Amino acid sequence: ICLFSLFLIFRWKFKTNLCDSSRSRCKNCNLASVDGSLISPFSQKILSATIPFARFALPLLFAFAIAPGFAQTKPIKYIGNADTLINSNKTWDCDTIYFLKGKVYVTGGAELTIQPGTVIVGDTLNKGSLIITKGSKIHAVGTPSCPIVFTSSKAPGKRARGDWGGVILLGKSTINQPGGVANIEGIAPGALSEYGGGLTPDVHDNSGELSYVRIEFAGVALSLNNEINGLTFGGVGDGTLVDFVQVSYANDDSFEWFGGTVNCKHLIAFRGIDDDFDTDNGFSGKVQFGIGLRDPLVADVSGSNGFESDNDASGSLNTPQTRAVFSNM
Repeated sequence: ICLFSLFLIFRWKFKTNLCDSSRSRCKNCNLASVDGSLISPFSQKILSATIPFARFALPLLFAFAIAPGFAQTKPIKYIGNADTLINSNKTWDCDTIYFLKGKVYVTGGAELTIQPGTVIVGDTLNKGSLIITKGSKIHAVGTPSCPIVFTSSKAPGKRARGDWGGVILLGKSTINQPGGVANIEGIAPGALSEYGGGLTPDVHDNSGELSYVRIEFAGVALSLNNEINGLTFGGVGDGTLVDFVQVSYANDDSFEWFGGTVNCKHLIAFRGIDDDFDTDNGFSGKVQFGIGLRDPLVADVSGSNGFESDNDASGSLNTPQTRAVFSNM
């Protein structure tokens, strides 16, 4: 009886204080594994044997993908019904699940802050997505024990690639398209989808922060070769912080950069259907410490690669030319 009582006390304490070390208000972080799956012992062994920076990789994989699955009892807040504008500063807290009913644009210089442990789900029917327009910012800073999770609105076990749209960051840095501006892939062209700094780009433009963030089951096509990726960057400047981000089960590329100068560290592309890391339109940032873990039975009809790099879709000689630097991959 005593041992059983100790077990119950430990289980209760672990569940309710999981995020106390981060001083977050969250008392029950949703750290459920990606659709209930685990990183296999074989994958752990491969990573340990072949990746010199496994000291970062394995803790990140464990933090994001191996954790207790708790029953979800948090209230749900529905954001919009179709296209929704957030044009004033907002904070999404970890005590609520945020349901993106359609495309949600942070615009007009507004800043969206997302607390550690917060869960955001995207609507399957309307392919809910979060777009940070140029001039606005996202502050999504999780912790190793309380990552911020963007996922499908479906129940675990029923989730699949392409259940929802994805996350898009747009900025005012350099791109090689005529006039220095373009419209990002995957959403209808217009003022809200524009990226690039035009004739006066700002290579140090700041779109905010993404740290300890997991994005899963995203990716949807607006038309052929015109898709939202797991995480898309358009003209994002190097004032933006991107560190410890995992994209899992993307229905297109896991990460894609369209121009810009943003630097990223500690990225994981996990079982995406298309490319792991794709660079276009004059992207010249640096990416250090990354893992691409492929599913050998899954590929896109266009051909799936660890890396894809183009100057632009037409293969032009436009400048600045795409010259991304990847190291420790």
